[in-house]
Amino acid sequence: MGGVLSALLAIYIFSSRKASHFIDRMIIVLGIVMILLTLFVMFASNPPIGEALKQTVLPNTINFAL
Repeated sequence: MGGVLSALLAIYIFSSRKASHFIDRMIIVLGIVMILLTLFVMFASNPPIGEALKQTVLPNTINFAL
């Protein structure tokens, strides 16, 4: 199914005179989708944000021998 949709999209893009306008809009939409998916994963994974911030400012151990 994805291959068929990609092929139809490619045929439309290369046969259209207004392809640049379409590509610009598609890139904007795909960028928004990528940002929304990143936010979804950020909240769905439920990371310990408070603990990470605390350890960033006041770590339990400091290793100077890196």
